[in-house]
Amino acid sequence: MSFDASADQTPAPNLPDEALRALVENAQDAILLLSARGVLLYANPAFEEVFGMEPAAQIGTTAVGVVLAEDLPLLDQAMGRALSAPGERFHLPCYRIQRPDGELRYVEAYGTALTHLPEVGGVSVSVRDITDRRLAELAIRNSEQSLRELNAELEQRVAARTAVLEQTNDRLQREIAERQKAEEALHASEARLRQGLEREQEVNQLKSSFVNMVTHEFRTPLSGIFSAAEVLAGYDDRLSATRREEHLQDILASSRQMARLIDEVLMLGLVEAGRLEFNPQPIDLATLCRQTVAQVLGAHAQRCPVECSFDETLTTVCADARLLQHILTNLFSNAVKYSAPGSLVELGVVRQDEYVVFTMSDSGCGIPADDKAHLFEVFHRGSNVADQPGTGLGMVIVKRCVEAHGGDITVQSQINEGTRVTVRLPLFQQAGSAPPAA
Repeated sequence: MSFDASADQTPAPNLPDEALRALVENAQDAILLLSARGVLLYANPAFEEVFGMEPAAQIGTTAVGVVLAEDLPLLDQAMGRALSAPGERFHLPCYRIQRPDGELRYVEAYGTALTHLPEVGGVSVSVRDITDRRLAELAIRNSEQSLRELNAELEQRVAARTAVLEQTNDRLQREIAERQKAEEALHASEARLRQGLEREQEVNQLKSSFVNMVTHEFRTPLSGIFSAAEVLAGYDDRLSATRREEHLQDILASSRQMARLIDEVLMLGLVEAGRLEFNPQPIDLATLCRQTVAQVLGAHAQRCPVECSFDETLTTVCADARLLQHILTNLFSNAVKYSAPGSLVELGVVRQDEYVVFTMSDSGCGIPADDKAHLFEVFHRGSNVADQPGTGLGMVIVKRCVEAHGGDITVQSQINEGTRVTVRLPLFQQAGSAPPAA
């Protein structure tokens, strides 16, 4: 069934008293009529359901006896507001009553003061039992409170546990940091020990190599000197002038070889001790180069021809003559010594800006690839030098002398094809000035 509001526009009829009485009598809420003094004048049948008392027995009594004492002020205030505003509706959301059997019930009331109507002269009140709803609300409220308390407790526990974990983490971090420091200190100590052992092994190796070198390299010229001296001492009167001169030249050559060996050892000692002096002075570069070539050729009995290509613009340069002669002498000696007799050795000297570039080239035995990495190590000699004499100090001294000038050295070599050594020295600077950083 549906209702159409436009189908019937007739006004609602006035209900007869019997209809109104039927509505009141059949209502589920307790409907009361109270006097201005709170005396019960009327109660419908639902009164017994709500209050637990027969309506007829309560006519002429007040409701004060069933309302809890704590809630009486609420009821008094509601009645006062109603009586002060006849015709206005009032609402008392919740108050408590106690039935004769002792059961506590929650009710709410709606009412209107009808004291302005002479035929009524009282207050109409509708009372509804809201016990179930109120208990549910209280249960929810209590549950929410329990949840809040539980949540607060959990938060406290979490906070306390977090604080403990943070303290534990801090302690662990400190322990880890301390352990790392201890491990680093241990590793550093181990590294120092390893370095000390390696250094000791290196020193022992150097000592052994030095002894072997001195024993071998000094023995040969000494043997030559002793042999020539014995011949001269025993057969001088029977030797021709030519033979006598040959023996004297042998003694002189061997002496020069020993002097060169001693000079290299002394120079190495200065280098390793950091006491290599650098004293640049103006020198005639062309003269120094010619003298060096003559000395090397004389020491090697004109073993190889030497071709010099000299930049004519180079005259006076600023260099340490002693160190520069060490450089050129060692490079010349190596080129001649490790080349076949009669093969050409070339020296090129040119200027590039503030540098003088020396290029020494030969077509000798070359340097094996494995030996190139050790070329500037003390006492190291190439694996292909066979029985050629040598100390393994020459290239070390060359490099230190080059570095003292603030220059650089590069080596290119191929087995059985020869070697090319390039030295760049900044020789165009004022006397006594420090070389540029290497």
